[in-house]
Amino acid sequence: MKRLSKEEKAKQKRAVRRVQRAIKRALLRETKARRRGKRLLEKQKKDSRFFASRKFVLPETVCITTKAHRRSLLDLLHKIRSAALDGRISSVYIDFSKIKMLHPSGTILLLAELERLMECDMSRRKLIPNYPEDEVVEQLFQHVGLLERFGLENRIEKVDHESVVNWMYASGTEGDFDAVAELLPSVLIEGANTELRLAVTTGMAEAIANSSEHAYVLPRNDGNPSPVNMKWWAFAREKDGIFWVVICDLGAGIPRTLRRTWPEEAEQFLMRLAGKKSKDHSLIELALKLGRTRTEEGSRGKGLKDILKVVKNSKVGVMEIHSNNGIFGFDGELGKRFAKSHKKSIGGTIVQWSIPVEEFNRIHRHEDE
Repeated sequence: MKRLSKEEKAKQKRAVRRVQRAIKRALLRETKARRRGKRLLEKQKKDSRFFASRKFVLPETVCITTKAHRRSLLDLLHKIRSAALDGRISSVYIDFSKIKMLHPSGTILLLAELERLMECDMSRRKLIPNYPEDEVVEQLFQHVGLLERFGLENRIEKVDHESVVNWMYASGTEGDFDAVAELLPSVLIEGANTELRLAVTTGMAEAIANSSEHAYVLPRNDGNPSPVNMKWWAFAREKDGIFWVVICDLGAGIPRTLRRTWPEEAEQFLMRLAGKKSKDHSLIELALKLGRTRTEEGSRGKGLKDILKVVKNSKVGVMEIHSNNGIFGFDGELGKRFAKSHKKSIGGTIVQWSIPVEEFNRIHRHEDE
């Protein structure tokens, strides 16, 4: 490896200092903006002449994997959040009645965003939901405790639909994998494919620990004055021969935290762009390649990278990471990566992967040798 000269080392240090100063200035601007917003909300609350109500109807399909569905859901979540935090609005009606299809990544984002609003005293008092008309949707909302958190009575005596009961749901504020480990399917404990079992469990632990270690090191800038709990949400299920995992946090997102977690590497990457604007999907891919966390622990930061490696080498399953405006993923069966950056941000990170259950019981040739 080529040793850097003194001049190159000095140049590198100056670059790191520039990034650090930029982050400091950004944090100062965000603090001032929050203070101005808080003063404005307090002023608006005193003026009862502006009090009004708003109603928002959730789309038939709750999903972020297609462009149209993603835009529809994110637009609505933004409007709900803005209304709930607007001092001039007294009631925010959330209409679940039209929902017919719940996709894992879109559903976990919806749950997380609504829980985030429930943490704020002002917005919690305004939110008024109704029941879904679709029974399966209602079962799912009852299964994850959403209706109860809104103060709605659980109307279904027994949640028994096969597309609902197979889902394991958990959330927490600590980066502790033990909180969900005992709820996971037995295939993660008993499967003969040790490499795959280890990669999946390590990847889940990594995504959960991410929320307490660096997902929330920067403000989210969502206008919500309540403190951001270092929270994560997780789905997992084994059904129809496929094992699914979805993990979400509402932190600053990989593209933003990358510049703080890996300032030297991020600076070098941005310098290589030669003035071109960086895309979020490129920064997500860079984070996977780096494969280490700000804790500098050798055993950490490799979980998601290991899952990507298994999907590639085994040529099965799909892994995708949504973070802020970007999405990066790999389809093992097709042997293709896919990456894209959108105009709207999800305001956090969602990691999702699916792997055939039979792979957990398959011992690959190199494991026998």
